[in-house]
Amino acid sequence: STVLFSSPVSCWDNCLDDTTLTSIDFAGKVRSHGFTTVFDRYDDSSPPRSILESAIVSLLEQMEDILPQQPQDNGIITNDDTTKSQALKQQHRYIEYWWRDASKPRMLEVHRDVDEELCRKVQYPVELGASQKIGKQRCPTFGHVLYVNIHLPNPNLQAPTLVWEESGDAGAGPPRYPLSNVWVVPARTNRLLRFRGDCLHAVCYPPLEFLKDSSPQPTKDVVVPQPKKDEPTNYDQQGHQGQQRRAVLLFNTWEDPPLYPPIGGSLSKSENSLTDISSTTQHKQQACFQYPVQPQVEKDEQPQPLSPLAKLSVPLLGDMDRRGCPETHLESYVDPRMAEKALTSKKDVHCLPLYDEI
Repeated sequence: STVLFSSPVSCWDNCLDDTTLTSIDFAGKVRSHGFTTVFDRYDDSSPPRSILESAIVSLLEQMEDILPQQPQDNGIITNDDTTKSQALKQQHRYIEYWWRDASKPRMLEVHRDVDEELCRKVQYPVELGASQKIGKQRCPTFGHVLYVNIHLPNPNLQAPTLVWEESGDAGAGPPRYPLSNVWVVPARTNRLLRFRGDCLHAVCYPPLEFLKDSSPQPTKDVVVPQPKKDEPTNYDQQGHQGQQRRAVLLFNTWEDPPLYPPIGGSLSKSENSLTDISSTTQHKQQACFQYPVQPQVEKDEQPQPLSPLAKLSVPLLGDMDRRGCPETHLESYVDPRMAEKALTSKKDVHCLPLYDEI
């Protein structure tokens, strides 16, 4: 089956040709830092300046061609196609992107992507008269993860991305509506993940870390070793040590740009050295979605769980200002057998139903 476009989550496999993917990987290595850059994709006076920016624009253009879209509600209702097109264009105008390259996967706590500078500058009381405050949380329109180079030799130590779905329009800060599902997306080279910008998300590593207090014994045909302290985790399928890598290009689209960094900020000297290469490879980068394969998705919908529920308790990222709530964990309940299957999957995307309590 495939992901429904009405879902807050979509993803594709093999969406870039090998030459383009290799160019992006090389450019990411040259960039070599995790700081964010923001640019205006519709500024004719400043076209994409690098391999990474060209690839992002190309990906977005082709996603917008194949995904039926409606402007997000901004208080203006219109049936005019031109007005709709302009609204869509504005909502995806500004691009924030960053590169993350790790020799060993790590857990990334659950969070929403927000305008970090605004979150620090504008704060609200948790409740009337409270001394503690939370930061204002403004989210992008969409978030994306392009898995550029994933090499995790031990299939039992994957690092999937988790995306939570709320039963209603999500709001910044803590869940404004009950959590309905969690999407579990295994990291695979040349996979592109797209999710609504206000969705809570995290990286789960080790794969059963979030179930560690309540997960059942693994089934006989699934072996899920958890790494011990000081024990190397980079094993290949034969049990020998091998080189691990998890390189991803992350980018968000914004209707109004985040306050920082400034739009069109200078690239590093090393990235500027690739400017000529970018112009010669731009044509090849238009080959995005050459193989528009829809993801294999298992919609794990059961009216009742098949086994006693287990708690899915995920730490939230940052202090109260950043979390947007006093709670330190996001908690719900899942069918442990279904969760085990999803969290240890090497390929298939799963959508797990969430339950309020045991």
